[in-house]
Amino acid sequence: MLTDWLIFAVVGVLVWFGDALVDKIFFYSESHEEIAITDISAFEIYFRSSLILLLLIIGIIVTCRTVEKAKSEELIEFERGQTLKIFDSIDEQIYN
Repeated sequence: MLTDWLIFAVVGVLVWFGDALVDKIFFYSESHEEIAITDISAFEIYFRSSLILLLLIIGIIVTCRTVEKAKSEELIEFERGQTLKIFDSIDEQIYN
């Protein structure tokens, strides 16, 4: 669980600095450090925080769907095994 949060934190920092790099290239003339760390406008804090929150929500949704799919596949395999056991236990004379 700690690893998941560490990965999320690293991705969040990368998104933050990546957005600052895009802002520097297209919109601002200040240095990358100023845009990323020291001289951040309120809009940029809002935008970057919203972006990180959106990515977190998408990650949670994808994780829930993946777990749900894995449980469904496990249940299907269990039912398939049960069905094969039933068919194997049926007397062979029925098929002749």
